[in-house]
Amino acid sequence: MTAEEIREFGEALAERFVQIEKEYLSATETLKKVQMIEIPVPIELMQATKKLDFSFAQYELFSGIIDTLPLDIRLTFLKHCQKIRGNKEGI
Repeated sequence: MTAEEIREFGEALAERFVQIEKEYLSATETLKKVQMIEIPVPIELMQATKKLDFSFAQYELFSGIIDTLPLDIRLTFLKHCQKIRGNKEGI
């Protein structure tokens, strides 16, 4: 791979990873909200749990794949993740 291809690939992976990470955090918050209801609706509880399980599986799979990448791609990925998170958090 050329340096440009490595950069593009690493950045694309970072964009998707941050998206998956947000979906997982959102599913966690949704389940917490459903559980806080005095008498949770079973369907809502089941759906929230299923969404959390699915999003966690995606997050875990993606994390495992990232760990197997060559160092140059991983470094590009990590730098772009930091950049994305910094921009989204207002830093």
